[in-house]
Amino acid sequence: GAVRLGMHYYEDGNVQLRHSKEHSQQLEGVDSEAAFGKAVVAAIRAGDGKVHSAMEQLYQRMGDEPLKAMRRVLPVSKEKFDWTPARHLVAIQLAAGAQK
Repeated sequence: GAVRLGMHYYEDGNVQLRHSKEHSQQLEGVDSEAAFGKAVVAAIRAGDGKVHSAMEQLYQRMGDEPLKAMRRVLPVSKEKFDWTPARHLVAIQLAAGAQK
């Protein structure tokens, strides 16, 4: 099977990480449907646990500085975005008034 993760980290900016991992495991000694089901669940839990542990270690190793280094300081337009909603409302109203 495969595990695909989309992770999101936010601290004064957004960083998204994507991870994909293929897993395969042979199930041996399975002699009934119930035993097969238990073996499949155990294999999925083990693989899932490994992926989660690896992601936790990744976040611990990365810390704040490498994540900040990956972020863009400014957007593609090279201008800081003003998050004040009132300013955007005024700009929309001015643009609407200019079109009349």
